[in-house]
Amino acid sequence: MAAREVDEFAWVGAIYDIAFDSKNPKDLNELYSNINRFLREKRYGACENFFDILELERCPTLILVGMLRLTSPARGVIGNWEGAVLRSKDIITSRSLNADKILSGLLK
Repeated sequence: MAAREVDEFAWVGAIYDIAFDSKNPKDLNELYSNINRFLREKRYGACENFFDILELERCPTLILVGMLRLTSPARGVIGNWEGAVLRSKDIITSRSLNADKILSGLLK
């Protein structure tokens, strides 16, 4: 990953703190707006990098599902999207939650 791309993903590290410490869903706006920007600009490689960088195991279920639903329209062009869904399913199941129900519409 190039230096520009590393800087571009500096906000990812804050996701974990915001996700667990914040009681205000608006605090997640930066996360979703950055991903939306990648999608709007058709920067699907940046979306792939995001899923590579993100430690899915550290993300609350709400964020896992939100990111997958947000990126699902581009699932065919984000090379690691299916892998992120399958990893998320395993993570959600390990949390004793019904992953099939939670990820309804995202799983094949």
